Amino acid sequence: MSYVQGSDLKSTTRLVRTIVELEYDARDYAQLNSSISVLSKKHGQLKGAIQAMVELAMSWLDEIKQRDGIERWLELVETLRTVTEGKVRLRRSGFSKYSTPLVLMRRTPSSSWRHRAPA
Repeated sequence: MSYVQGSDLKSTTRLVRTIVELEYDARDYAQLNSSISVLSKKHGQLKGAIQAMVELAMSWLDEIKQRDGIERWLELVETLRTVTEGKVRLRRSGFSKYSTPLVLMRRTPSSSWRHRAPA
């Protein structure tokens, strides 16, 4: 999938939001995570558009966890954590509530998420 960049904040924001909304609606989480990662690395993208995309994806976290399970939820949380680390200042501090559960989870060599009891 190739991406076209808009020339202003409004059109770029609309473009990146539409991309991730279509993937979310299709429940294509592999492509959703990939698009979030790719779009956040585009140096020409406007920071505000990337911030809006990340905040939109964050708004889906609770629904994804309930409907699609912990595995999909953790994949998206990890993607968002990776792309926002030191790059995007979120308007809402809602993402911090997902940091603690990640500390309690670890990836096993089989690449499946397992719950680890707190020490």
